[in-house]
Amino acid sequence: MVGGANLLNYNIFKNGSYNRNRVWGSDVWPYPPRPKMIYVRLNGSGNGSTSVPIRGEIYAGQSGTPAGFYLSSFSTYHTLISYAYRRTNAGRCRVISGLGGVYVPFNVQANVVGACTVSASNLNFGTAGTLTSNVDTTNTISVSCSNLTPYSIGLDGGLSGSSDPTLRKMVNGPSDITYGIYQNSAHTIPWGNTTGTNTISGVGNGTTQNYTAYGRVAVQTTPEPGTYSDTIIVTMTY
Repeated sequence: MVGGANLLNYNIFKNGSYNRNRVWGSDVWPYPPRPKMIYVRLNGSGNGSTSVPIRGEIYAGQSGTPAGFYLSSFSTYHTLISYAYRRTNAGRCRVISGLGGVYVPFNVQANVVGACTVSASNLNFGTAGTLTSNVDTTNTISVSCSNLTPYSIGLDGGLSGSSDPTLRKMVNGPSDITYGIYQNSAHTIPWGNTTGTNTISGVGNGTTQNYTAYGRVAVQTTPEPGTYSDTIIVTMTY
């Protein structure tokens, strides 16, 4: 199927096994695969009918295919249904050829929509005694989008709902530790959830793209000992 300058590979099969050995071919070329043979029993008036499904499958492994509308048109000899007949106990059918046939045009089409997935590892600051110096760590946010699909990645303010990405809170009961998440290792570009202001933008290429988030606990009054945590929601817009 064609969508502008892009291709989407598929095939048509004779049965539901979708086996490469059962591709629905044609009699107009001198090599396999061959077309499906369909038998119709006629009544006393010479009439008969049957219905045969055409089974199509888009092949996997095409994650690099851009979003868009794809079309493949079958017309003229591409849709030739050739036929022959025989009478009961009268031997084999006449030789099937294009001389006895009809054309049945149809289209094969698909609409590929942009799609994305996202995942993230934990941001673990480890163990610290007193917070008299910066504590830094990183985690990885992985995204996978259809080829040429634009997207942005935002990180919310955590459970405290902080509107400032540098003032998120890890909590332990009534106590908390302030921390920030940044887009760069210098910790100068906060990573928040306001599109076009402090989110990260990219364009999908059909594979996994990884981004590093840089966390920092800045110097502050050390709270009581314990395990402090927060939950961040990653929002991907595409």
